[in-house]
Amino acid sequence: MLSACSRYWLLGALIFLQACNIDAFRKGGNSEQGYFKIDPTGSLAVGGWLTYSVRDWEALGSNVSGINFRLVSASNDEAARIRSITPAADLVVDGVAPGQSRIDFKAVADGDQIDDAFTIDVQSVTHLGLSGCSDRSVYVRGTNGPMAYVFLNDTTARIKGLGLYPFTLQPVGGVTFLPDLSTTSAWQFAIPETAPDLVRVVSTLPDDHADYTMTIIDKSGIDGIVPTPASSNTNYGRSMTFAAAPVSAGRPVCARTRRVVTSTTPAICKPIKDGFDVSTIELLEGDAVRVDFIAAGTCILTLSLPDLGATVAWPPWTLTTPEPQGGGGHDFDD
Repeated sequence: MLSACSRYWLLGALIFLQACNIDAFRKGGNSEQGYFKIDPTGSLAVGGWLTYSVRDWEALGSNVSGINFRLVSASNDEAARIRSITPAADLVVDGVAPGQSRIDFKAVADGDQIDDAFTIDVQSVTHLGLSGCSDRSVYVRGTNGPMAYVFLNDTTARIKGLGLYPFTLQPVGGVTFLPDLSTTSAWQFAIPETAPDLVRVVSTLPDDHADYTMTIIDKSGIDGIVPTPASSNTNYGRSMTFAAAPVSAGRPVCARTRRVVTSTTPAICKPIKDGFDVSTIELLEGDAVRVDFIAAGTCILTLSLPDLGATVAWPPWTLTTPEPQGGGGHDFDD
């Protein structure tokens, strides 16, 4: 073991090294000097716009309104035009033409005024990548559903831009596009009750042949849940996280709708909310639910979609054996 003298010497050495290399602890962002984190990364699409946030890299989790951001210059307004800047250092930028613009700014990082910069790269989009929310997915009449997309060209696949929608719908009016709910990775559509069984989303970019067909079903077609890693002979005294996503004939359902998980056997198993066991939980974000397997017996969980009037159930879990203490764990553990 180290003597008390040795420990004090090491502590003093660490303090000295930290004082001499303070910038090493303050840098780590993706701005030119490394003092700030710029989001998003990647290229801006010609014809689209993005909001770039500038944050003190060392204080990302704290209040960001006090960095006193000030724009010094933008080198190429003909490529990237700054539309507006908020007091919290959010820059709304339009992609005008292919090229790059260097954004020089002053801002406060860890109490010091810093001169820093970042570069916005603007790229033309030449073709689209289109897909459903999952492989072989379907959409449901009377709901909103997402379609994943990427902007591509011959040099980069990391092009982003809101406000750019180079596609048509066939038939026109088969579904309704919802730009206000769309993101840089997914377009949202409202699926009316009168929607046809098939709607094509077709690229309008020159020489691009991207084409995706949405398969649309009635609410009554929802008949199950995405399989979990294990649904029988599961140890109790443990918890497990799995998807709470509905399916139709085994095909994942793309639908933005409320999802409620309920245990009909609360003495055996319960969903977990904010670290506590509950009988029922509404999933506000995402599709994952965490369940606590409490005791031996049969665990029965249901998934309700209140907006669609549908309820489906997972296959029962048969809990037979206590979870081994200090065991090696399983693939479906967090």
